[in-house]
Amino acid sequence: ERADAVTTLAARPATALALLTAIEKGTVPRRDLSVATARHLLAFQDPKITAALEKAWGSLRPTSKEKTTLISKYKGILSAESLSKADSARGRSVFVRVCANCHKMFGEGGDVGPDLTGSNRGNVDYVLENVLDPSSSVGRDFLLHTIATTDGRLISGIIRERTPQRLIVQTVNERIILPVEDVEAVKTSDASMMPEGLFEGMPPDDLRALISYLRSPSQVPLPKPSAP
Repeated sequence: ERADAVTTLAARPATALALLTAIEKGTVPRRDLSVATARHLLAFQDPKITAALEKAWGSLRPTSKEKTTLISKYKGILSAESLSKADSARGRSVFVRVCANCHKMFGEGGDVGPDLTGSNRGNVDYVLENVLDPSSSVGRDFLLHTIATTDGRLISGIIRERTPQRLIVQTVNERIILPVEDVEAVKTSDASMMPEGLFEGMPPDDLRALISYLRSPSQVPLPKPSAP
C-alpha cells in the first residue's frame, strides 16, 4: 500500500513535489522512493522536480553505453532457464563472501549499504544495474564522503550522524566517531561506496547461485559442509 501511494503521488508534478518535500522533511522515509520511481520523476524533465529529487533523495545519471552492453552480457548468462537450476544455498555462501560485509539480508550482514531484504532484488535488471553501474543511482543516505582530519588522515565512508559535537562515519570495515574539532574538511561525492567489477572473474555458476539467492522470498540454509 505504501508503494502504491508513492507511485500515485509520483504520477503528477504537483504531488511529486509534495512527495519529495515530505521525504526531505523525514515525513516519508527515503527508502520508500525506489530507484525506478526516482527515474520516473526525472522523466518529467522539470528542473524543480530534478532539483528537489537530488536534494531529498540523491543523484541519478543515465547508464552509459558501455554499461548497457555489460548488462546485456550478464543478462545472457542469467537466463530464466539457467536461474531455475541454480543452487540458492550455494548462492547464500557467495553472498556471505562477497556482499555481507556491507549489505544485510534477512537480518544478517553489515549495514554499510542498503538492507537488501525489502529491495527489488527479484528483478534481474534491477540487480544488474545496481551492481554493474553502482554510481548510476545513489541515495542521499549512502553518499560517499571523504573526511580530512587535523592529524592528516583521510577517511572515506558514509556519514551516519552529524551533530555540532561529532561525526559518526561508517567505513567498509568500522564505525568511526570523530569530534568536530578533529575534522578539517568534508567532501561529498556522487560516487557509490560499492566497488565496480564484483562480477568480474566470478564463475558463472556462482553468479547464477548468487542471483538465485537474492531472489529468494525467505532465508535459505547454507550448504552442508563437505565430508572430510
